[in-house]
Amino acid sequence: MTTQVAPQRVAQRITSPEQALETAHRLAEQFSPTAAERDSQRRLPVAELADLFASGLGAITVPQEFGGPALSNRVLAQVIAILSQGDASIGQVPQNHYYALEVLRVNGSPQQQRRLYQEALDGVHFGNALAEFASKAAHHRSTSLARHEGQWQLSGQKFYATGALYAGRIPTAARGEDGKEQLVFLPRNTTGLSITDDWSGFGQRTTGSGSVTLEQCPVDEEDIVPSRRRLNGRRRLARWRRSCTPPSIRASPKPRGRTCCNLFAAVRARGLMPVSNTPARTR
Repeated sequence: MTTQVAPQRVAQRITSPEQALETAHRLAEQFSPTAAERDSQRRLPVAELADLFASGLGAITVPQEFGGPALSNRVLAQVIAILSQGDASIGQVPQNHYYALEVLRVNGSPQQQRRLYQEALDGVHFGNALAEFASKAAHHRSTSLARHEGQWQLSGQKFYATGALYAGRIPTAARGEDGKEQLVFLPRNTTGLSITDDWSGFGQRTTGSGSVTLEQCPVDEEDIVPSRRRLNGRRRLARWRRSCTPPSIRASPKPRGRTCCNLFAAVRARGLMPVSNTPARTR
């Protein structure tokens, strides 16, 4: 049976760059006064992120043929920079949401695109379960996607799952039976899926970057999107990431891969992030 995830609140529709930027400024002003308190007390921004995705900003990259505004990467970069000025952690959280939408655009079937883009338009937040401790490198996958008695099942352990704690779907990177990587758009309420709030990194303490455990989670075949189905798709993803990367970051010896990480670094480098949003940790 095809899965369907409902949003916490039905989102507004954003139709223009001007509306997107105005919305981002309004939210940043709303988030900023209590950002330092949230960080120092590690109070998770559950309500604030609900406001963010109800605002319609989560759907600004949805293609026009599926009802979205298809706003440019430049506008997306501006939105993330503005949100990060209000609260650095909140600016970080949507990075994998937009990444998942782009993987869907490049490799999803028309049926998958229609259904999952509609969820994004409605206000569903997509988290992530990508990185792993068990492999030699964080981008290597030991999480498995395999059939058991005719049912796809997902098993593995993830860490640094930014935003998963707040999301309605958890796009999860896994290795299929053929050895190819897949991105499974797993609903939050799936049996066998558990999310642990154990993020203890220094700084950005409210991103919800905890651990995800997958114990023979049943998977609907329509929720499986190839991550690297064709070389052309990988190149398009690389161009998308590069177009969102500020030149100063892109020219560095080790450029970072994802849009929002790049923007977060740029915001800090340009002194746009208020000092009050990054308080020293207290004992």
